[in-house]
Amino acid sequence: MDISEILKKVDIKVTDGIVLSKLDGCTDDDIIALITYYNNQGEYVYVIMDGVEVRDYNFQLQYILKKYGRLQQLLGGLPDREISNFLQEFVRIAIKQKPIDRDILIKNFLSIEAVRELGITEKSITDTIEEILANEYKYKKIEAYNELLKKVNRLQEEEEIDIDDKIEFIEGGIKEIKIQDKATSFNDLFKVPTI
Repeated sequence: MDISEILKKVDIKVTDGIVLSKLDGCTDDDIIALITYYNNQGEYVYVIMDGVEVRDYNFQLQYILKKYGRLQQLLGGLPDREISNFLQEFVRIAIKQKPIDRDILIKNFLSIEAVRELGITEKSITDTIEEILANEYKYKKIEAYNELLKKVNRLQEEEEIDIDDKIEFIEGGIKEIKIQDKATSFNDLFKVPTI
């Protein structure tokens, strides 16, 4: 659905973040779409849920709990595939959060009896997230390396540029790639993640 159509079904207040309140005809799916939309713009999002203002990640957690709760009632239990889907959806939400928000979200998630019964631990969640982030950083380094190679190939064709300048360019590019994951993780502390 078009965001402009969804915006007609939501009351929006702008404070130190975006506060979303459902109007008639607004669904949870509409709110999820708006959360994604505003997060992608770097905004903090809050949602009025049962009269209380909650962070977007808590709304998303409640959304997947309701979704899989309905499925569990319908099927008389959750098959392993659906348990895996549930956990994957949670990790997708958690991975997009800043470390402090992620810790709060994980604590809220682990406070749910049904989750504890699965044997899920804070360590298993954080290890999974760290592994995914490490793979993302590695992929970004590979992309940066390939981009540097393209620039070097174009640079070879430039006869007017001094060889020392070419070497300096290459060395600078290599240094950037080597520190990219550290810089990315540090800079991520100051950005609202996108979904």
